[in-house]
Amino acid sequence: MQGQHYQVNGSKFYGYYQALKCSKETGLFAEFIIPRWHIDAHLSVDVPSALSKGLEYWIDKKIDWLFDSFSQPKLQYTGGTDSHTILSRAYDKGHQFYSTWTQIGSITNEWFDRCDEEYAPALAWLEAYPDAVKHTQINRPTIEIYEQVWQNQVHPAYWLPGWHFCFKPVHRYLYHHQMIDYDCVVSGHFKPHMFKENGHWYWWMHNSHDEYTFFKNDISFFGDGYIPEVAVAQAYRAKQFFEEHLPEKNGSCTLGTIPYELRPSYHNYLGRLPALSEKIAIGTILAKSTHLSVKNQQCMEEMIALGRVDICKSWDEKRQEMIDDIRDVPYGITVTKGRSPIDNYASEIECMERVQRLAVVYRLDDDRLVEVDPVNREPL
Repeated sequence: MQGQHYQVNGSKFYGYYQALKCSKETGLFAEFIIPRWHIDAHLSVDVPSALSKGLEYWIDKKIDWLFDSFSQPKLQYTGGTDSHTILSRAYDKGHQFYSTWTQIGSITNEWFDRCDEEYAPALAWLEAYPDAVKHTQINRPTIEIYEQVWQNQVHPAYWLPGWHFCFKPVHRYLYHHQMIDYDCVVSGHFKPHMFKENGHWYWWMHNSHDEYTFFKNDISFFGDGYIPEVAVAQAYRAKQFFEEHLPEKNGSCTLGTIPYELRPSYHNYLGRLPALSEKIAIGTILAKSTHLSVKNQQCMEEMIALGRVDICKSWDEKRQEMIDDIRDVPYGITVTKGRSPIDNYASEIECMERVQRLAVVYRLDDDRLVEVDPVNREPL
């Protein structure tokens, strides 16, 4: 989301691990901050009016606003439920994205089916509908990029804002010389994190979504304060889904807590089209995962097959160095277990996941959103 960041004693950081490094040095907590204008925009929504028009109405309105406001919009596109909904609805309304950006993992064409099979339907759709996008951009890593990232003395999480714990180099900075011109970048990766407690419904805004990586005019289509009715109506539709399909559920209510057979219905409630790939829909393969995902393991397998196990070993060394560096920062990381192809998955290694930080919590009343204290749930 545009402008989101972390703050440690007044110092601003755009990467979680950069903030944790400062926490270690100062002993102070790294807060997650969403700029106030997004929050005020959400709170300004007339909830009964927004819901009476329906979520799909606001999705279309935001698409129109996007093309009225920008002449070269770029969409981060995977064929998943979020990005494909944006692209398909824009196409149906007669809009053409100036460009799309798809970040694949394979270095060579020979490994595409192994490393990037979930993206094949998206690329096929772009070929079948050439008028939907003026310029299709597909970025793939090179050996040189891997060397830049993993044979650097400093872990990339400390010098690239928004870096996740992964092997595949996905950061836009690494591909800036390849970027087609744009005047905004649209991402769709945002579904609400709902929470039910004592009969009340809450919407948590936290740091588990994609981090701010300095694209010009970042648009978090389903979550930010531009045409905020999209984000707010989506949260109420998520609440409606859980009330109608999982009424006994309490506590955390997210996509990951929904039985797989009900997820297509949940996506429908949120105004989403089906994903073009089942593996995209499941999500466990994706490189954006915060743990050592299948996607990252496959990219390592290709690197080893190319005779560059040394790059994988450099990643492995920096992985352990970083975990050891920040493992004792309070509320910093959770250490989990994973396996890598470096030793043919023989032994477990330590992996890390970020501890969620809340920027804002809303209570969903029938007639309005109410900002509440994240701890005691009292209105602010």
